[in-house]
Parts: sequence; C-alpha cells; structure tokens
Amino acid sequence: MLLKVGQNSVSGADKKSYGAAYAAAGATLGTVAGALAALVFLILLFCVFRKGFKKQMKHDTEHRTESGKHIAKVLLFTIAPVILSATVYNISNLLDQAVFTNAMAAQGMPKKEYTELLGMFSGQYDTITNIPLSVASALAASFMPSLVATIQTGSRKEIHNKIDLVSRFNMIIAIPCAAAFITLGKPILDLLYFTQDNTIPAMLLKIGGISVVFFCLSTVTNAALQGMDHMSQPVKNAAISLVIHLVALYIMLVAFHWNIYSIVASKIIFAAAICVLNDRDLRKCSGYVQEYRKTFIIPGISAIIMSIVALGVHLVFELFAGPHIATVIAVLVAIAVYFVALILLKGVTEAEIKTLPMGTKIVGLFKKLHLLR
Repeated sequence: MLLKVGQNSVSGADKKSYGAAYAAAGATLGTVAGALAALVFLILLFCVFRKGFKKQMKHDTEHRTESGKHIAKVLLFTIAPVILSATVYNISNLLDQAVFTNAMAAQGMPKKEYTELLGMFSGQYDTITNIPLSVASALAASFMPSLVATIQTGSRKEIHNKIDLVSRFNMIIAIPCAAAFITLGKPILDLLYFTQDNTIPAMLLKIGGISVVFFCLSTVTNAALQGMDHMSQPVKNAAISLVIHLVALYIMLVAFHWNIYSIVASKIIFAAAICVLNDRDLRKCSGYVQEYRKTFIIPGISAIIMSIVALGVHLVFELFAGPHIATVIAVLVAIAVYFVALILLKGVTEAEIKTLPMGTKIVGLFKKLHLLR
C-alpha cells in the first residue's frame, strides 16, 4: 500500500525510488507496530492480574518497599548487557558491508555488481535464515525466567537439565532448518522470490545453512549465562568473536577472493566462536557440559533422512505438478518425516513433548499414529 502511496506522491524519474522508500518505511513501521502491540498486550495482562498482585502484597511478610530508583537501576543493569549483545550481533552486518564494499572496489569490481550481491545476501539469504533465529530468540526469552527460578533452588542438576532441554528444543528446530536450506534452498527461494534469479542466494544458503545451528545455540547459551547473572560474559564473547569474524572475512576477501561467499563463511566462524566461548564460560560458572546425542546426533540423523526423502519427493512431483507445487509438498513431507524419525530414534520423550504448547494434544495424536506407546 505504501509502495503505491510513494509512487503517487511524485511524478517522473523519482516515481520508482519514492515508491521503494515508502515501502521500506512501511516494513520498519511494521516492526514498531509489532513491538507496540506486544507492549499493549502486556499492559492489559498487568491490569487483569493487578488485583491478584495486590492481594499477594497484603499477605507478604516482607514489608520493605523497594524504591522506583532502585528498581530502575536494576532494570538498566539487566537490560544494558542484553542490548549490547544484540548490538554486537547487528553491528557485524554493517561492518561486513563496509569491509566487503571497500575490498570489492579495491579489486575493481563495478559498484552495481557488488551492490547487487549485497542485496542478494541481505534480501534473500538473511531474511530466510532469520526465521529459525527468531524462534530461537523467543525460546531463549521464555527460558530465562524459569532458569532464574531454578537457580534460586540451588540445584546444579536442575540448572543443567533446564539448559539441556532448551538447547535440545532449539536444535530440534535449527538442525532441520539448516538441512532444508542446504538441500532445498533453491526451490524454496524460487517459491518465495519467483521473479528473481536465485542461483547465487541458493549457493549462499548451501554454504551458510550450518550457521543457523551455531547462531541458535549461541542464543540459548547467551540466555543461560545472563540467567545465571553473568550478564557481561555474552557481550565480551560476542566482541571477541566479532574481531575473529572480521579478520577471517578480510583474509577470505583479499587472499582467497571469495567475494560475497566470504561474508557467509565468516558468519559461520563468528557464530561458532560465540558457541565455543559461551560453552567455556558455562563450564566455569556452573559445571555444565553440553549433551550431544539427543541435542545434535539424533536431530542430525533425522534431518539427513528428511532431506533424502524431501529431495526424492521434489524430483517426482516436479515432473508432473511443476516446481512450486513440488516444493510445497516436499516441505510438508519433510516436516512429517523429520518428526517421525525424531520420535522413532527416541530424540524426544513423551514428557518433553507435553512441555510444548498443546503438547498433550500432540502426544494424543502421536499415540493414535502409534508413534508413541
């Protein structure tokens, strides 16, 4: 709608650029509207539960009231490291673009060409890979309060179980997404961006699909460290990883001449470095050791089975139903095959499924299908 408003606001040569500018403003406004809607919803929840809060306060044996200044200070020192961590993640994209454009200009690549490559990276590749990352962020945010509550009990085993559970559910989502990007990247992009040539973005997905696993895992480990009151560690680790990432990017661009593929490859190094550093800090502060069999190996095997079946289904249906319908069917079959394989390989238990939203109904469905006993 705003695209049309922008185009109609001027005439002549500026019509196209104004339309694009208004559309981009609309996309940004959508993010603001989403955050505002969430805030309004939380305010409504607060109003609904306010009477209950007041009753709890009357029965509270602790009569000391914390000042607004103290609460604001606690909130600031809690929020600031989280924002700084997110800033380091986001600033890496700006630095990547700056390093990439300067390196390509120095190597004599025309501006139009390297701008188009950056557009493919941020438009198709980044947009697609951010979908599983948004799920990981939501899981991490919901995980922090329960982790903090568990820490109050002082049970190290319970803390480890919490981190394990969230890591596993994150990997159950991230690993098949990465496998889908690697094996079905081109068909998925052709379905979503059917007016564009997706050859280069598809190759970016093939190379960088694995980074989804590392970024999702780093999101969980960040939340775990912050939940255990080690607020500054994720910021330090992200900053160290950013330096490693930029050095790797420069070497790949200047020494290996990998152009746009350098950004994707260095992103993998960035995310992997954060995971390694966070894992080290988790061991130091809580003695936590990452579980591998149920977290990585079983989802990985399930994702391989899923990929093979999905590729076969896509090839068969593409012959008589066309590429787009074949992609939709292949993705739906892939989801079903992955979860069946995951359950049969005992990657998740009935009790763990029940902890998910609508978990009891899912368990009931799986029992009817004889996937669970």
